[in-house]
Amino acid sequence: MRREEYPQFQYRLGDDVIESSPAEKDLGVLVGEKLDMSRQCVLTAQKANRILGCIKRSVASRLREVILLLCSALVRPHVEYCVQLWSPQHRKDMDLLGRVQRRAMKMIQGLEHLSYKDRLRELGLSAWRRLQGDLIAAFQYLKGAYRKDGDRLFSKACCDRTRNNGAFPDPTEDWLAIQNDRKNTLASVCLKNNLLNLRSKSGSHVANQLFVEHKHKFIYCEVPKVGCSNWKRTIFLLQADLNAEASEIEHDHIHQTSLIKRLVAYPPAVQKEFLNNYTKVMFTRHPLERLVSAYRDKLLHSEPFYSITVANAIRTMFRKNKNSSEKVSFQEFVDFIIAKPPNTLDIHWKPMFLLCDPCNIHYDILGKYETLGSDSEHVLKVIGAPESLHYPSLKRYNSEKRTNGDITLEYLRQLNSEQIEKIKKLYQMDFFLFNYTMKYEDYFSLND
Repeated sequence: MRREEYPQFQYRLGDDVIESSPAEKDLGVLVGEKLDMSRQCVLTAQKANRILGCIKRSVASRLREVILLLCSALVRPHVEYCVQLWSPQHRKDMDLLGRVQRRAMKMIQGLEHLSYKDRLRELGLSAWRRLQGDLIAAFQYLKGAYRKDGDRLFSKACCDRTRNNGAFPDPTEDWLAIQNDRKNTLASVCLKNNLLNLRSKSGSHVANQLFVEHKHKFIYCEVPKVGCSNWKRTIFLLQADLNAEASEIEHDHIHQTSLIKRLVAYPPAVQKEFLNNYTKVMFTRHPLERLVSAYRDKLLHSEPFYSITVANAIRTMFRKNKNSSEKVSFQEFVDFIIAKPPNTLDIHWKPMFLLCDPCNIHYDILGKYETLGSDSEHVLKVIGAPESLHYPSLKRYNSEKRTNGDITLEYLRQLNSEQIEKIKKLYQMDFFLFNYTMKYEDYFSLND
């Protein structure tokens, strides 16, 4: 029996009459009589808009640094308080809260000519922050924060006959699905662009990039600036039966040692046998982030060949004063690269598909720098590596931040539109084969 069907009926709890209420508040969240959160969304939007109005009336500055800081400190706590409980499910409620952020963005000086989406992209924001809260809650649950209530919240399936029947998806099945997607994309692009007959022309160059580890029947294609130093350390440890620590193996030593063998050292018939029977792996990275990483690593440090020989060659090409000792700029570096045929480029900035020839060597695992940790752990599991062995995260220059999306964008904004288009053309096949977007500003904003 529902109250709305009998509005005059009085409900009692013992001798006390239960009063009617259209909504109740608990934990500061207003819940409607139909257990919807629309009223909470309205109240939250009203409170946030009142605060924005106060900011607009009392703060003269419209600089992004000031407005973003004030919104983060004064508005955002109200919009995100207990959001896992009351997060809107209806489009009208989402739009209502979205208008709060739209209003805040309009207050920032210098973005008037941009659309709402472009303003968000420029500021590195997302349209709705619910996902972040959901991820935090999921992380807390997985780490045992709700251990007492967990058994009542979720129940696991009693059998494994169907896919993903438990409380959470099987990470191995998800990883395999991602691998299939990567391989399907690569195969489709190879076929579409007639890349299936190149190996006879570049076989020896590719074989020079492939490192062989016989005990676990493992072949790794070296792509510089995609974690290759740590992968070489891992191969060394696989061969050495873990008699050393990854941190003990110096960067220069691992790139000069003859203890890890290249495929090119074997006769063609043996190479073919290894390629047919060993687990083959290559890792990729967003082409533009890899390019920036190569520049920072090789041209801004004191490695003689790059900081002297290559740098002098670049200065000779682009500077009137040939004796200038200033470091090579990123613009000069890019002009130097796009002036040369792709096949002649140094391996640190040569297109990845030319290094590993993935259209003609059928890699069993296609890893990505963006998922380096999980992909590496799966590789080690697939090849049967000892459980105690993990992919190391060692860095050559510890005092320097790794090249990430923000740093990449900082360097790319130094280039003019012509340089951007030419560099995209150079790495075009890497973008297509490994499914990276050329809209790099969107990509790096979303992944940082």
